[in-house]
Amino acid sequence: MRTYLQAIRFLGCRADFVTLMSPGVNAPPEFRRELEAEAQGLPVQLVSYVDDSMSHIAAADLVVSMAGYNTLSEVLSLRKKALIVPRAGPSVEQTTRARLLAKRGLIDVIEPKDLFPENLAERLLLDLQRSDYPAYDEPIDTRGARHAAIRLSELIRY
Repeated sequence: MRTYLQAIRFLGCRADFVTLMSPGVNAPPEFRRELEAEAQGLPVQLVSYVDDSMSHIAAADLVVSMAGYNTLSEVLSLRKKALIVPRAGPSVEQTTRARLLAKRGLIDVIEPKDLFPENLAERLLLDLQRSDYPAYDEPIDTRGARHAAIRLSELIRY
């Protein structure tokens, strides 16, 4: 999150978009205060959490996030552009997930070792302009909730 704020500061007037940043309800208060200080003067709205992440993701032009399972499921189901920075550890789960989805053209990825403000700033601008992703990927059916609702309604009828 600090790197993101540094990237926005690096962009200066080229950051012609607003960011909603949510460190999460469990973020230590001192970390939130540090982020608030770093975000001063930037087009960034900092909130502890959002009640309805799906609505916020749906409204976004670009989602920047780690590669958590739930977040990526929401991004994929809404077919949103996403720039993903997988967590470096303790396991390779996020990195593996992000690489597989990026290979299919569903998301863009910055590896943690490549995450620095200038690189992130460049990728933000590029991804906001891109129209070649997310690619349509037939094998990944993100309509599970819809299928479950249809099946449940069929069962209720009997």
